[in-house]
Amino acid sequence: MAKTSKRTKLSAKAVSRTTSTSKTPSTESTVPALQRTKDEKRTAKHDAFLKSISPENNLSYILEIVDKTSTKRKRPKKKKNIPNLLSLNSSLEDIISQDREEKSKKQEISKRLKGNAIKMELVRMKTVMEHPQFKVNPLKTIREHVQNTWEKKEGMA
Repeated sequence: MAKTSKRTKLSAKAVSRTTSTSKTPSTESTVPALQRTKDEKRTAKHDAFLKSISPENNLSYILEIVDKTSTKRKRPKKKKNIPNLLSLNSSLEDIISQDREEKSKKQEISKRLKGNAIKMELVRMKTVMEHPQFKVNPLKTIREHVQNTWEKKEGMA
């Protein structure tokens, strides 16, 4: 014999209640279904629903549910390890402050390097401007310089 689910048992109980409560035929049920209007059908369904949820019909069912829930075995709740948020906050502040210090050091270094590069470039530019060939024909001098450096790079590669 196959086990029946709780849903089928409850639906069978509900059907038996609705059939047992409607012993007297109503005027609406004697009228054939084809002659009833949509409003009449809707009100009939609504009345049947109200009868099914009336407290007189459902009192025993509610008592059955209460009894079953009280007999269930209660399992202990699992304890979750929740870290202290204050310690987490303080450690985050430490990490952020260290990160800021590192960034400020890197910026200082990059500023110094840029300053040194600019100074070196100014010295180089002054020497180029004072060169006698550059004073005579600047474009020709630059072209020669580029060709010479290009040849050196090709020779190394």
